[in-house]
Amino acid sequence: MKILALAMVLLFYSSPIFAQTWNDMPVKELAPASNDQRPKKKVIDKKFLFVAGLLISSQILDTETTHIGINDYGLREGNPRMAPVVNRGRLASYSVSLGIDTGILILSGFAKKQGSQYWWIPPIAHTGVHFYYGRKNWKLIVNARELRQRKNMKSK
Repeated sequence: MKILALAMVLLFYSSPIFAQTWNDMPVKELAPASNDQRPKKKVIDKKFLFVAGLLISSQILDTETTHIGINDYGLREGNPRMAPVVNRGRLASYSVSLGIDTGILILSGFAKKQGSQYWWIPPIAHTGVHFYYGRKNWKLIVNARELRQRKNMKSK
């Protein structure tokens, strides 16, 4: 997890920043426009909302499958850093997870506002992590359910 966080930080800070130049324009037009004339860059558009929706839905999948496994099948949280939070219940899990995801979206929004073409990578990477662990949780739940059914069949 530390490597993923380090990779995201390096990706943000290593993106090139280029000044725009127009050789064929007169110098008069190169002067910065007043605040009223500058086009405002729209950060929250359809793409951003789509990426944010994917991130939040994957986080819900991960959190819900974690709590179903813990509460209904006696499984445990495998991440030692999240285990104390998850053991406090759904509200604590959602508070921490949504806080982290909101931070990722805010950083991504700043990157998009500054014109980075890689603004979408951190939320999509984190979405992949949530979907992976949600899928893994679901497989553990299915295995625990099958094991419970086999035990019930043997006891009858």
